[in-house]
Amino acid sequence: MKTAHPSRSRALFCASALAALTTLTGMPSPCQAALTLRPGGLNEGDLFRVLFISSARRDALSSDIAVYDSFIANLAASAGIDTYFGTPVTWQVLGSTFAVSAIDRVALDSVALFSMAGVQVADSGADLWDGSIDAPILADERGNFNEGLVHTGTRPDGRAANDPLGGRALFITELGLSSIVITNSSWVSAGLGGGGTQRFLYGVSSVLTVPQALNTVPAPASLALAALALLALATTTPARQR
Repeated sequence: MKTAHPSRSRALFCASALAALTTLTGMPSPCQAALTLRPGGLNEGDLFRVLFISSARRDALSSDIAVYDSFIANLAASAGIDTYFGTPVTWQVLGSTFAVSAIDRVALDSVALFSMAGVQVADSGADLWDGSIDAPILADERGNFNEGLVHTGTRPDGRAANDPLGGRALFITELGLSSIVITNSSWVSAGLGGGGTQRFLYGVSSVLTVPQALNTVPAPASLALAALALLALATTTPARQR
């Protein structure tokens, strides 16, 4: 009969303890990456969306919006932000083709928008498309600082520009500019550039709901403390040498 290697047994023990701690306390496991943003000023049950500037670049030659949606969704999944406290999150490109406008993704509604850093970008969908924003979109899908030219194909009012993603002759597309000093309409419509050039894209989440506060989630305190003790034991007890 095979005997499990001590280091492997210890790793499995640690994983079990972490799983128990996550289940009992409602806290995200340190082994997991997940969207756990709780924007300041919002209360339990409030609605919001999240925006990011992509960490990776790509061209804007395709006229199929699904191509850009897949690019954004894959980045989000890789960063572990495709769920929000257990609820699936849909990520789409915030951009326009001839067939789809960015305003179709973020309508003129009352839902506030925040960056991955928790900074409020716009009070609402209407505020996003009124010619200025509250703060630039500078955090990528992992919350790291990023800035530069962005393929948007979009006018300041959210409608498809004359040169959208996958645009017309010469592969020209409308560009936005993500910069720490830009909060006017240039964030989405700063001028034209080559669609074949690798540039960033903006991503936007589906509407999220601020969950119940962790300190009000019922969880047996004694069991949670036991899980913490197991975790401490698993991570501090040296493996026995054979």
